[in-house]
Amino acid sequence: MSADSGAARDDEIRRPFQAGDLALLWRLRHLARGTRRLMALGALFVLGAALAGVALPYVTSLVIDDYIVPVGHRLELSAPLPPVLKTLLEDGEIIKNPEPGGPAFLTPRALEKLGEREREALIQAGFLSRERFYARPGDPEGRLAALAASRPDLVSRQGGLYAVEEKNLAALPETLLAAWRAADLSGLARLALLFAGLMFLGYGLEFGQRVVLEVVAQRQALALRQELLTHLFSLSQSFFDGRLTGRLTSRLTNDVNNLSSLAKNSVATVGGDLVSLAVIIVVMFSLSPKLAGLTVAFTPLTIILASYFSRLSRAVQRDLRARLAAINQTFSETLGGILVIQAFRREKLNTEIFQGINHEYYLAGMRQTRIHALFVPLIDVFASVILALVIWFGGGEVLAGDLSLGVVAAFIGYARRFFQPIQDLAEKLNIFQSAFASLERLTDILDQDERLEEPANPLVPVRPGGALAFEGVNFRYRPDGPLVLTDLSFTIKQGEAVALVGQTGSGKSSIINLIQRSYDPESGRITFDGQPLKELDLTLHRARLGLVTQDVYLYADTVLDNLRLGRDHLRDAELEAACQAVGADHFIKRLPRGYEEPLGAGGRHLSAGERQLLACARAFLETPEIIILDEATAAVDSETEQLIEKACRTLFAGRTSITIAHRLSTIRQADRILVLNRGRLIEEGGHRELLALKGAYYRLALLQGLA
Repeated sequence: MSADSGAARDDEIRRPFQAGDLALLWRLRHLARGTRRLMALGALFVLGAALAGVALPYVTSLVIDDYIVPVGHRLELSAPLPPVLKTLLEDGEIIKNPEPGGPAFLTPRALEKLGEREREALIQAGFLSRERFYARPGDPEGRLAALAASRPDLVSRQGGLYAVEEKNLAALPETLLAAWRAADLSGLARLALLFAGLMFLGYGLEFGQRVVLEVVAQRQALALRQELLTHLFSLSQSFFDGRLTGRLTSRLTNDVNNLSSLAKNSVATVGGDLVSLAVIIVVMFSLSPKLAGLTVAFTPLTIILASYFSRLSRAVQRDLRARLAAINQTFSETLGGILVIQAFRREKLNTEIFQGINHEYYLAGMRQTRIHALFVPLIDVFASVILALVIWFGGGEVLAGDLSLGVVAAFIGYARRFFQPIQDLAEKLNIFQSAFASLERLTDILDQDERLEEPANPLVPVRPGGALAFEGVNFRYRPDGPLVLTDLSFTIKQGEAVALVGQTGSGKSSIINLIQRSYDPESGRITFDGQPLKELDLTLHRARLGLVTQDVYLYADTVLDNLRLGRDHLRDAELEAACQAVGADHFIKRLPRGYEEPLGAGGRHLSAGERQLLACARAFLETPEIIILDEATAAVDSETEQLIEKACRTLFAGRTSITIAHRLSTIRQADRILVLNRGRLIEEGGHRELLALKGAYYRLALLQGLA
């Protein structure tokens, strides 16, 4: 696959959200194994915070109806009671009179259980008064009795209770009213403490929820990044030939972060929103079916809009991720080739190219912003309309005596909270769209199986060894590409020094790729010491190869760390001895910190020859059986070339060596030279033999002044 086709697949926007996404998510369930307890704890925190929040409006209704405006109808209990009043009596919704035969009074919440027709029928039958009263036992300092005697129109004694009609409460003396309502103030204080306790509990649970789910998200992201990197290491070189580095980097960073946000807004938080919504609906219908039906009337329209906006958001999120990957790729290419860009004065052109890619990302971001900015205010509009209807309709019910003020206050709170879970779910849906778009890309990488076939019972390479043979090898990089090597056959004996020469594109580097088994040939066979390469243990096979390439990659670390490359068993003395053996010690000691000198990204402040000498030291430390030099002296001066050749002689001693070189002067001492042309072996022999043939090698030598 080409880089262009790989990029096109990354940019492809496929289907909208559907149940198949859950199947993709299920494939990554193993990431949750180590965090299940934390996820369960987070779910408990989420549910607890949701229930604590839902309880607050109900506590508000209790405060108003039980202690601020605790008024109700007077009830005559002398005659046989109708069933509805018996139910209220059993439910404790009646303030009983301490004296037998005296009237009782309904609590404000009793109105919620009586329909308008039932209440009117009870009034007509003489069971209920049309007026509502504030009724309480007790007479602080006998002042109510005196007031009832002097002002029976204001305060009346009803058996063991004193009652004041609702409209006359304001006419009571303030000191008397305060003393009489001391019990209400005490109850009010208790409910205020309960309200504050629920708020702090909710805040504490929400804090715990955020911390726990963040830990879960980070642990899962850690495991997923590690799994992705391990999987990439297992893929063959052909996979990377068809992918852009910046896009793969975006998969490992941005897409994993998006999936991490899915863990933070997972089933636990969605479950909390759904529980909040369900409890709110149940409580509202238990308080007032009319107001509840009015509140949920806009829910179907909200769900339809949420579904519509989710489809729009999904497409935009995919496009946004693709644009971001393109930006990362452009940045990677620009920074990696900054010297070339400056040398060819491409700053303006590269700036214009990046400006176009950056602007596309900006436009995709603005499309996402418009979708989000349109949907969220619509939810707020619905909430405001519902709130206005609750105030208007509920206020009329209070004035008509059909509802208590506390119920309307609770509904105002619930109307505000009713759309909050819906809005949260919509916002989480936006996060889910982004996460599932990233999930598709990540599972696409995990689905890639472009890897070399591993034998069921791998063979251990023969030691000591170093002989190899190509037998009728045909090779191409892509199934639809041209043959790079055609019917290639040759042998190399153990300890033999062989050189590969030929024009650019003749197949020299492809032979090295096959020797390392970065690829497998299309047909033919490659053997090492008589053992088929495909049947060898790949790790052990590569461990016996020492590779020195033209482009040496150095990490932004010290000289010692670049030599050790994670092989912690190597001591500093061994590393220094290897550098002395290949002649790298002289320039390392000139560095300000010697072997502890940080080399920076790519070791760019070292010369090409110095980097090559470090590569020779690396290869020497491997104690390889086969040394491979791929244009190791192509970009160095003559003096450095002599140093590298001296280092190579140290490396070659007692080992098989394969050298690729365009400078024929560096390979004249080779035991045998293989001349390639368009993937075919056309000449073979020593330097003098090939000159005598007057063929392709002779022409190359003639061009370089060696014949």
